[in-house]
Parts: sequence; structure tokens; C-alpha cells
Amino acid sequence: MKHFKYSLFLGFTIFAIMFGAGNIILPPIVGYIAGDKYFVGIIAFITTSAGFAALGVWSMALQKNNFLDITKKIHPKTHLYLLSMVVLILGPLFAAPRTSIITGELFVYEIFGSSILVTIISSFIFFLITALVLLSKTNLVDVIGKYLTPALIILLLVIIGGSLIVDTTFVESSITSTDSFVNGLKTGYFTVDALGYVIIATISIKTILRETTMKHNDKFRVLNRSVFIALFLISLVYLGLGYMGATTTYVANGVEPSGTDILRHNIFAIFGKFGNIIFGLSVALACLTTSIGLIVNASNFFAVNTNTDQDKWVIAFSIISFVISLFPLGNITSFIGPVLLMLVPPSMCVAFLGYVNRKIRRRRTLVVPFAVSVIMGFLTMLAEFIPQVKSVVSTLPWGEYGFSWIPVTIAAIILMMAYEIYTENTSVYEEYTEEYKSLKATD
Repeated sequence: MKHFKYSLFLGFTIFAIMFGAGNIILPPIVGYIAGDKYFVGIIAFITTSAGFAALGVWSMALQKNNFLDITKKIHPKTHLYLLSMVVLILGPLFAAPRTSIITGELFVYEIFGSSILVTIISSFIFFLITALVLLSKTNLVDVIGKYLTPALIILLLVIIGGSLIVDTTFVESSITSTDSFVNGLKTGYFTVDALGYVIIATISIKTILRETTMKHNDKFRVLNRSVFIALFLISLVYLGLGYMGATTTYVANGVEPSGTDILRHNIFAIFGKFGNIIFGLSVALACLTTSIGLIVNASNFFAVNTNTDQDKWVIAFSIISFVISLFPLGNITSFIGPVLLMLVPPSMCVAFLGYVNRKIRRRRTLVVPFAVSVIMGFLTMLAEFIPQVKSVVSTLPWGEYGFSWIPVTIAAIILMMAYEIYTENTSVYEEYTEEYKSLKATD
């Protein structure tokens, strides 16, 4: 197959970006809650995590200037407003602090035990290293990442393979298959891949555009193939991690275990305490490289758009991440959950619009669906707190499960495109000739 080796390389690169180290704890929880309905739950989880990310990457690959190509037609500042919130979630407000918390739970606590003092020292050292690496402009991340991702994948496969031998019976769950599916969909939000596809697309597209030995059409095919490879790999890993949760009978101190509890229990059962330490160290290094990538991405974005020094943002975001990482992950997740419910609909609406962007001639055909997605995101968030709003949203398709924004947004896109086609064949279309010309001039 032509360019297959490069497809594999890029596929592993996209996989490494998608599989943020913080995501490792989520599939076991989905499996644990689902029990014998685990397959339904984990497929739903894959859909709203890696699936949404893949849709976004493919959509951005169709544009000339990625995310900006669509958002600038909606409003010149749309990309700044939306990306600012996305970058903050992917950086100092959620994803970066989570990497430190996972490092503590899977590695540091395994050696020094769990206490407030250990948490403070661990997080401080973690983000101090993050800041120092970025301020020193070293290529340490590239060196570690080059060898760490394959090593972590191999370790995960060994652990998952061992769990297939140690635990082979699904735990019977009292929840229905529908509940398992909905829980998987909602948990997939917290991988933040539905927001992070912008970064994934930017990195993967820039990588393949630098390849000078391929024709332009071949590059697009290779990118498509690479995304499929990444999606396949991450699905295998999520299925395996979910299986570990679905077959575990472990209960932590009389309460439901966390994702890290399930991982530690399964690894200890197969490899003992030494196995937990080795795996924890691998995850810690992966979390560190992830944290460095998240902080530098956020710092670069705000430095460029505010015309300020990037190093100042690195220091500021490292401090913010450190402070937030001192809170329990459950509390952070509870706070950030409603924000994700509000941001995912407009973010994915941009991805949906990417598939039809080149066929759209009038700005309102983009603006109306985007506005609808913003409203639906806001209503979905309010529905979590206000019963009256929830009862209204529940009357919409998929509203009962919190995903009414998908059919409503798609319907808005279809209706606006149909209206545009209709007006092209009537005298009404002549009124928008100047608008169309100015829009084309910005392409």
C-alpha cells in the first residue's frame, strides 16, 4: 500500500496526542459501572471521545486554514472567543492539573503514601519541572515522547492481556444497557477530545504538509488512513481498559473505586507492587510530557493573540495548574462538567460545518446553525441544574439523554442549506450578491 509506513507513523502520532495520559483512568470507570453491559458503554465512550476527535480532524483537513477557515466567516472574533475557552480547558483549568493528579495517584502515592503534604510537594515538583523544561527551550519532551509512547502502549497491552487471564467474568450490573450507553457518552466528554480535535488537526496537518515526497491528493489519503489507524488503536486500548473495570470486583474501603484504584488493583494482581511502580513511573513521564504540551500550547495561543511574552504565560499557567491540582479530581470534574456541556456543541458544530463549508455561499447559513449550537449547549448545561429546563429539553430528540444538540444542530445546518439553495433560484438571492462577493473575497 502506497505510503503505508508514513501512515503508520502519523497514525501513532495522532494516537499519542489523542491518548492523553489523563484519559487512562476513564475507561475502567465506564466498564466498572456498566459491568456485563460494558461493551455498549465503552462503544459510547469511544464515540464521544476519539470518535468526535476523528470527525473534527477529517473536517479540518478539508479546509484551507483549519478552524479559522470556518469561524472567521461566522464572525472575525469567533475563533478567539471559542478557542480561548477551549485552550483554557485543555490547559490550566482541567487537563493539565489532571495530569499531575494522575501522576500522584498512580506513582507518587504508591511509594510515599497519600497525604496532603505529599500531594502539595508532588504537584509543586511536577509543575516546576513543566515550567523549567519550557523556559529552558530544551528538546527533552521530543526525546522522551519518541520512546515513551511505544513503551506505554506495550505496557498497557501486557496489563490488559494479563487481566484477560486473571479476571474473565463480567460483574453483573443493575443498570440497563441504555443507562450504560448514556454514561459512556457523557464520560467520553471528559477526555476533552471533542474540544481538542482542533489541536490534533493542526499538528497532524502541519506534519503531513511538511512531507515533500507526496502529491497533494496522496497527503489527504494518508491523513485519512492515519486517523483510522489512530482510532483503531485507541479503541483497542479503551476496550481493554474498560474490560478491566467490567471484570473487577475490587471495592476501595467500602466505596466504589476510582479509575486509578482499578488500575492499581489489576496491575498488583498480575505483577505485584513492583509492577505498580514501573507502570506508575511510565504514566508519570507520559503525564509530564502531556502537561508540557498542554501548557506550551495555551501559553503560545495567549502570547500570540495578546502580543505578550510567552514565558510569562508559561509561569502563570504553571502556577494556576499547580493550585487547581491540589483539589480532588472529582471536585474539579464536577466543576468543569457543566462547562464541557456548554462548549462541546459549538465546537462540534464547527466540525459539522467543515464538511459543507465549501458549498456554503452565505454567512447566515453558517451563523444560524452555530448560534443554535451555542443555545443548545447553554440549555444542556442549565438542564443539569434546573428541572424545568430539563423537562423542556427532554421533549427534543435525544434530549432525555442530554444530547439533543446533535439532531437540532444538524437539522439547523440542513434547513439553512436548503434555504440557501431555494433563494439561489429566486429573485431574493439577488439581494445577497454583494454579501456573497465579500465573503468570497475573504477566502
